[in-house]
Amino acid sequence: MDAEEKKAYLRRYRVLSRRIDQTKIEIANWGDIATRVTPQYVDTPKGGGTADKVQNAAVEIAQLEEELEKLKMDAISEQNQIKQILSSLENDNLRDLLWYHYICGLEWTEVAEKMHYDLHYLYALHRQAIKLLDIPETSYQIS
Repeated sequence: MDAEEKKAYLRRYRVLSRRIDQTKIEIANWGDIATRVTPQYVDTPKGGGTADKVQNAAVEIAQLEEELEKLKMDAISEQNQIKQILSSLENDNLRDLLWYHYICGLEWTEVAEKMHYDLHYLYALHRQAIKLLDIPETSYQIS
């Protein structure tokens, strides 16, 4: 596995985290739609348009909540796999910089500041960490 494939593997957890955030936003948007619906009163009875909108929103929310739970389970599983792979690194500094960036989602400048390293030195450490990282081929499947 080359360096780019290793980095792509490590990014999978952050991708799932973003999907979780997006799904939460979608659920909130559907909740807003459901509560924003205002009934219109007319003299002649018509179809239950307002009730249909609320019901449709409720169905969407239920489906998105199921999807959210699945995404959370996938993210936990992915995070555990990545943590296990990172634990194979003997050097604490290399393991920590990968953890900060790929699990915590910190930008490289934030990782450098947290670890008290020059940014260019951190990049060199990152290359070294990626080179030393052993990701079993069975763990890596492009989604």
